[in-house]
Amino acid sequence: MLRTVRHVRWPRRIGGFAAAALMAWGWTTNEVHDPLGQVSREDFNLQGDVAIVVVKQSGVVLTLTGPVEGRAVVTETMSFGEDGLLREWVQHAPTDGLALAHRYTYKDRILFEVASYHPGGGVYEIVSYSRSDDGRTTTAKIVAGPRNVRKRIVYERDVDESLLSVVETNAAGVGVSEVRYTRTGNEERADRYDGEGELLSWSIKRFDANGRVMESSLHTVGGDDEPYTISYEYDDRGNLALEETSGELSLGFIVFTLTPSETKTSYEYTYDEHGNWIERVTSVWATDGEEGEWRETAKTLREITYYE
Repeated sequence: MLRTVRHVRWPRRIGGFAAAALMAWGWTTNEVHDPLGQVSREDFNLQGDVAIVVVKQSGVVLTLTGPVEGRAVVTETMSFGEDGLLREWVQHAPTDGLALAHRYTYKDRILFEVASYHPGGGVYEIVSYSRSDDGRTTTAKIVAGPRNVRKRIVYERDVDESLLSVVETNAAGVGVSEVRYTRTGNEERADRYDGEGELLSWSIKRFDANGRVMESSLHTVGGDDEPYTISYEYDDRGNLALEETSGELSLGFIVFTLTPSETKTSYEYTYDEHGNWIERVTSVWATDGEEGEWRETAKTLREITYYE
């Protein structure tokens, strides 16, 4: 039986959030697209027997009379099985329509396939996973449409299941990129190379005693600017509370940073009785006035359905 808990009241000041499961972000697609084993409620810091999570978001615009919220629209829906594993993740278009649906298939609780579909039901992409007998090598085959292989990604792990390398090849089997990992204490370094083995960039992550990323920095070969760095703080429930950036996100002479190089973003939360956040506010630190101030930029509502 499912029980839906709806929270439709917007308090004057609510909490903000950046998905904890995405906080182990990297500087390449390979580093973040690594759902080896399984994808579960715990990866999203969800507590209790969560079945469905519907996320709605609205922007906040500053007017002469104060902040004004826009219309809240559904941005994503996640569905979990009773075993806690993610079964479907739906991305919604800004007009409340379906944008893309991802369906997860497991064998013996191990992720086997992720199939993505267009709104009309056609297959957009299928990612299938195969593993070596010792479990230390996983190969992801990415197929576009019904059968056109786009690329393959091979993940190598050590005996402690920590990543050693991620190698991407195209449909013809030609190397596209490689990421190599090294770890010292609470620090992890990822070196990214192109298909010819030339070093392009490297990122460094620093973790706290709980394994949470406290700081990430990107360094590029040929870049003269300070490395692009993001530092993180968390609340007592493990959700992101504050992130600060500095430097410029660049690759050689190309600068990708679209926002000021130094930013602060805060997140505050309202929780339900299970300990899951249900309302949030995102604020940025603005310094265009005589004194700095926090300005709300977005509000989000989560409607959570629980198994009973």
